[in-house]
Parts: sequence; C-alpha cells; structure tokens
Amino acid sequence: FSTNYYMSKAEILGRFIFNGYEIKSFEDEGAYHTFCIKKIKDAQNKIVRTGPIIVLDRLGYKGIPIKVYKIRTMHAYSEFLHKYMIDNHGFNNSGKILNDYRITKWGKLLRKYWIDEIPQIYNILRGDLKIIGLRPVSKEYFNELPEEVKRKRLTLKPGCIPPYVSLNMKSSVGEVLEADLIYIEAYEKNRLISIKFFFMAIYNIIFKSKRSS
Repeated sequence: FSTNYYMSKAEILGRFIFNGYEIKSFEDEGAYHTFCIKKIKDAQNKIVRTGPIIVLDRLGYKGIPIKVYKIRTMHAYSEFLHKYMIDNHGFNNSGKILNDYRITKWGKLLRKYWIDEIPQIYNILRGDLKIIGLRPVSKEYFNELPEEVKRKRLTLKPGCIPPYVSLNMKSSVGEVLEADLIYIEAYEKNRLISIKFFFMAIYNIIFKSKRSS
C-alpha cells in the first residue's frame, strides 16, 4: 500500500495559503520548486472538497449565503490562489489570468463547452439562481466592490450566465464589473431585458465562440 500523494503546483501553493501562509517567492526549477513562505494568520477552519464536484460558498439574493455547484476544472485548493494569481500573473488579452496553471487539462475542455456549468441547473431549479444575471460572488469579492454596486447587487437574484457573456466582453475584473453595471442599469428600467441578454449570450456562445471564464 503506497502512501505517496502527488500534489500539483497549484495545490501546494493553495494549501500554503489555506493554512495561513503568505507566499513571498516561488521558483519553478523544472523538477524542483522552491518556496519562501511566511506564517501570517491561522489556518482556515473549513472543509475543502477535492472531488469532481466543487461546492462554492456564494452570496445570493439579499446577501443570503448559497451553495453553487460546478464540475471541478482546477486542481484542489486552487480557489485559495485567486488573488495570488492576479497579483503575480495578471490577465491575458481575453481577460483571463495569464498562464493559469490551476486549470487541469480536462478542465480546459469542460470550460470550452460550458460543461462545467451543468450542475448549476440544480441551483436554478432550487431558485438560488436564474439563467441570466450577475454571477454569484464570494463574500470576500463582494466586500471589495463599490458601495453602490453592493447595494444594487443585493436587490437582484444572481444568475448562471453573466452579463459579460451577453455583451461579449472580457472576463477581467474591470470588464466584468462594467458589464454588471450595464445590466443593472438596463434591468432597473425594464426587467424583461434579461430575455434580450439571454439571446445575446446564446448568439455569442454559438457564433462568436464565447467561452466560460
């Protein structure tokens, strides 16, 4: 019986952050990785799921916590690396994180055809999400938003397909926020605008190869 457990680079770094370490430096030397880390806080007290279905803690309508389901496309513990990746890698021309090694080989295929989003049908049936709407976000992400955006977000039920897909915009933080504001303004004037955004999203997915972030 082998007790060996091989971890990806993403899982190693994610475990460091989960356990309260700050990554001061990281060097990829081919067969070896060199880390310099510093303990800055206590480890998080939560269960980390590493199976094929990932359950994300998100804020729903009126700020009520919800569980959002997706097929895993990243290595385990990758969710704790988001800020680190943005700070150290930035974004490419399509608005995605540059050289994002958190995504698995099969994960790229699942994202390309939106297969990873299928479990969110359960969220739609439960009433947690609607088809078109602002993506449900984590409490940490929500706290970083402008106050006016936070106030308006709480009045809307989040959705599975976000406005940036309908508007064919990039998935960078700036453009996602811009698309959200465009949708919010349009929705406040006419709630049926979601129907238009739905067909715009379908068109962009089919004819412009718009893919999941």
